[in-house]
This record gives sequence, C-alpha cells and structure tokens, in this order.
Amino acid sequence: MLYLAVPSSIYELFFATSFIQDLVGQNQLNLLSYDLEREVIERWQPELH
Repeated sequence: MLYLAVPSSIYELFFATSFIQDLVGQNQLNLLSYDLEREVIERWQPELH
C-alpha cells in the first residue's frame, strides 16, 4: 500500500482543511504526517489495523 508522507507543518497548513479532507476521502488517498524534528509518525490516514 502506498502512502503520501508529508511533514506535520504542511499537513496542518494544507491537508487539515475540510475541503482537502473531503478530496482525500473521495479519492481514497493514503496519507501520513510526521514530525520532522522528532522523527516520528503522527498520523495515518486511513489508520492501519
């Protein structure tokens, strides 16, 4: 499965908006955001089970 990885700062500025979230859901985009400084993944979308 392929995920688009973006830094948390970009996620908060762009991907967290409701319009973009609707597009992400409609297009079934797999997305994750990570903290660049701490080097940790903060969010999986959709979440892995």
